[in-house]
Amino acid sequence: LALAGFLLSPRVAERLPYFASPDLSMASLLAAMLAMTWNPGGVSRPSTRALLAGLAGGLALGMKISAAPHLALAGLCWAKKRSGKWPLVPIAAFIGGVGVTGGYWYLRNLALTGNPVYPAELGPFPGPFDAQTQHVTSLLAFLRAGWNEAQTWQTLHEELLNWPEWL
Repeated sequence: LALAGFLLSPRVAERLPYFASPDLSMASLLAAMLAMTWNPGGVSRPSTRALLAGLAGGLALGMKISAAPHLALAGLCWAKKRSGKWPLVPIAAFIGGVGVTGGYWYLRNLALTGNPVYPAELGPFPGPFDAQTQHVTSLLAFLRAGWNEAQTWQTLHEELLNWPEWL
């Protein structure tokens, strides 16, 4: 119910077709990846399923780096299955699929900006958003700074979400 209220808030609904499209696409591709990974009836054509799961997961990773933990989980599932005569083939197919569809975007960013995860500064790769700036500009930092103050929740309600006052 809270998620529906958030998604139907005027500010979010106004931006949904523009700013949330990568999030929704990423979630759909991750769901497809997990559907290809999960096979309760036994393993049928594991290499093909692993490749399709990797292609879907790679597209999700290419959209947003926050898909990486989900890919790691699916990769562990493929590593654990180890069925058939060639157990490493499905794992290689999964990793190859991720590399083909997801790797392109990170290589492109590296070629254009010198940083595969631009604009974030990560490890040896420079970027305009260092760790301190990334922390300060997050919603979580905003809520942690004043979670027990009514003004914080009022600002979130009125300015950031633009919910009707009756909510």
